[in-house]
Amino acid sequence: MPDPTNIVSAELSDQDQAESLSFIDSLRANLPFLTKITDKEKRYLLHPGVRGMEAAGEMARVVEKYAADFPKMVTDALPEMRRDLLLARSLRPIVKALQVITSIAEDTLHAARSDAFRSALVAFAFGKSLGKSLPGLTKDMQSLAEYFDRPKRRGTSTPPDADA
Repeated sequence: MPDPTNIVSAELSDQDQAESLSFIDSLRANLPFLTKITDKEKRYLLHPGVRGMEAAGEMARVVEKYAADFPKMVTDALPEMRRDLLLARSLRPIVKALQVITSIAEDTLHAARSDAFRSALVAFAFGKSLGKSLPGLTKDMQSLAEYFDRPKRRGTSTPPDADA
């Protein structure tokens, strides 16, 4: 009978892992302009939302319409502003899709780790009781007591929907 507390049950072959990593490398190569920004640099970045980006696009149209009246430094920056606006618009759906897959992958990783550790806790409890009659088992489990022979941890209970 399957364990009702086991959230995820799957395998990822070495080949599938390698292909996934290769796909990610290809994605990175396809987006060579991606830039790593330091925490210090991030503090100085502006954070416009959707409306702010719409306003920036409208400002580009205004500068273009009245280019003769704006200073040269503003009109010279217009092509780069347009490229940045286009990049932000084009990159947004990619970032959203990556955020979704990253969130799902992190949830799956967390669930797999939790499932494995929960099973190990159960095995350890049985091993302790069996160890009374198997001295070798007690010795083999001695180093594991550091991890498993502790008061109950948060998150070791049955998931809310496991009873359903």
